[in-house]
Amino acid sequence: MFLRKNNFTLVLICLICLMFIFSSTVFAQHKFSLATSDKFWAGQGINAQRFVTAINYDTGGEIEFEIFPNCSLGEEGEFIEGVQLGTVDTGILSASILSVYTNKLNPFVTPFLFKDSLSQFDFMFESGGEGFSSIMESVLEEASKDCGFHVLGVIMEGIKDAYFNIPIDTLDDINGKKIRLMANQIEIDAWKNLGMIPTTLPWSELYSGLQNKVFDACELSQSDFLLYSFKEVAPYYLGTDHLNYNCVIVMSEKAWNSLSPKLQNIVKEDAAKVSKLECLLSLGLNQGFIGQIKKVAEGMVFLDEAMKKKMRQDVLPGLLDKYGEGVGKNVILALAKSDEIVKQWCVDQGWNVD
Repeated sequence: MFLRKNNFTLVLICLICLMFIFSSTVFAQHKFSLATSDKFWAGQGINAQRFVTAINYDTGGEIEFEIFPNCSLGEEGEFIEGVQLGTVDTGILSASILSVYTNKLNPFVTPFLFKDSLSQFDFMFESGGEGFSSIMESVLEEASKDCGFHVLGVIMEGIKDAYFNIPIDTLDDINGKKIRLMANQIEIDAWKNLGMIPTTLPWSELYSGLQNKVFDACELSQSDFLLYSFKEVAPYYLGTDHLNYNCVIVMSEKAWNSLSPKLQNIVKEDAAKVSKLECLLSLGLNQGFIGQIKKVAEGMVFLDEAMKKKMRQDVLPGLLDKYGEGVGKNVILALAKSDEIVKQWCVDQGWNVD
């Protein structure tokens, strides 16, 4: 009898455990794919983990995601087409890739637009709150309309600098050198204005392109230099601090429309919260990455504040002349309140900046 009771108790415990496991997998109302180009433990992969964990928790398991890292659903240009078609549910990818769909994200792909990372952070988020600022909400809504899918958030993934496979001692040394860029015309024009020869190449071919001297340099984030071993093929580091590597969180219209208004609101709020958290972490990690880069780079050149200001003065007005409409007058005027270079450009246009 004692053994029978113990057996019954054991069976009951096993059934209860199975019920918990079963309920956590079967009763999810929505199961979505999420594609990234980064490794699981690199920038976008970590962004994805925090995003899906937050949503799974806040929806009580009603929404689950399967993460497909490291371009396993194709290069960014390929899987974003899947998002637009609804064959890929969600993704975290470089903001630059969306330039073929919308110009409303130009603020996040225009080199030298923000004075520094903190200025971008203040532009994006409401002071003292968890959500995006009102102007940022407007940018995301307009971008979503253009794209035909939902742009839920923007994440600062770290300061972008340039790495070279040839020694660089001064800024003058970059003149006439070939640099690999993403297929974004704003960034291409910016580096042309700095005297370089831009070329585009898929991410998957970047390492070998540097190794085989197809080009002389690339521009990526500080973390990329360490996490993807670029120190082996491009060990000469130029600290330009010209732009943040900005990523976007996107969701297909098909996936979005399958959600109730309540779940849509949770997804939208969590995207803002995760974006803010990741941006804060990025701000804190920048100096730490530089310390590690100094240990492994063969040569490092950092521009002082006067040189950075001169680069902005040389490049930004021309970019605003050509791409200011896409950046948005409201965005430019907001930045002009605390940025003398942007303010002077507005004055030259005859805009009222007071």
